[in-house]
Amino acid sequence: MSKNDFSDGFVFYESGLKTVSDIDSLIPDFSRWEDGYIAFANTEMRVNALKKEDVSKIIYTDPVQDIPDVRGYVMEMDLWRKDANKGIWEEIALEREDRGFFWQQWKLFGNGKTDDPDFKKADCCYWRMADTLVGKPVGKTSIFENLKSLEIVCPQHRLHFFITAGEV
Repeated sequence: MSKNDFSDGFVFYESGLKTVSDIDSLIPDFSRWEDGYIAFANTEMRVNALKKEDVSKIIYTDPVQDIPDVRGYVMEMDLWRKDANKGIWEEIALEREDRGFFWQQWKLFGNGKTDDPDFKKADCCYWRMADTLVGKPVGKTSIFENLKSLEIVCPQHRLHFFITAGEV
């Protein structure tokens, strides 16, 4: 791997614990996201595979019971989107913890400066497109097929991580 494989950019990262009531304000509308996945107690599925009327039935306070083949609480959620014109990729992840959720958000600014308010808090980084390694049981398909990833290196914080870039 040579340095020429990577592009210069800026990355914003934020994390913290959120109460269940905070989630609706963090994700007011699934249609603002390109895709993602939701893990319930008994299954996980891509957001785009859910019917619009089923998306409105997703709740965080009680077990979900009104969506076909879904039972139990929302355990994890991961949503991603990109704005190709501005060169911004964004991903948020939620994981149930105690009475709330551990929340993480990443934004990669691949085209340099922007008027996005999070850009002021972003750090310099290097990034490149990467293939997503999909683990799956033999003979089964995975909800993560055909996804690309972004490999991000942030030397200032000694971070090296991947975020979802979306469909190939």
